[in-house]
Amino acid sequence: MAKGSQLIRAEFVDQGHCTQLPVNAFDGNACSGDIKQLEQEWQQALSVPASLSCATNQHLIGVAQQQAKTHESRIAQLEQAIKLLELQRQRFQDSIYGEPGRSILMNRNELAIQEHLQHLAITQASQQTIVNQLRLLNDSSEE
Repeated sequence: MAKGSQLIRAEFVDQGHCTQLPVNAFDGNACSGDIKQLEQEWQQALSVPASLSCATNQHLIGVAQQQAKTHESRIAQLEQAIKLLELQRQRFQDSIYGEPGRSILMNRNELAIQEHLQHLAITQASQQTIVNQLRLLNDSSEE
């Protein structure tokens, strides 16, 4: 709504819902100071890293240590599974002579080995990320 050339009220109506808008947002002048202040606040927030409280940092260290242990266990399980699959592959090669059964079993075994190797690589990469995070958390707790 306007009175002459002066805006008195601004509303946004969408599907029967009416939202009041600040009038000073439409003249450009009153809003520019707020925008500059908001920009400064964002620049400050993004430039200064937030420091963690000691309790939060210790909690994150504990979580990271638990994740590292879980990943170590998973890596050991995957390595053991790969060894067993490789032994199974050797047994198939040594004991099954009839085709196509041998080829089918060998292909399935090879696919299982490749899948486990992929999971192992992913888990090892994740483990390394966790170790790096743990190192950063420990360094920040010493400061």
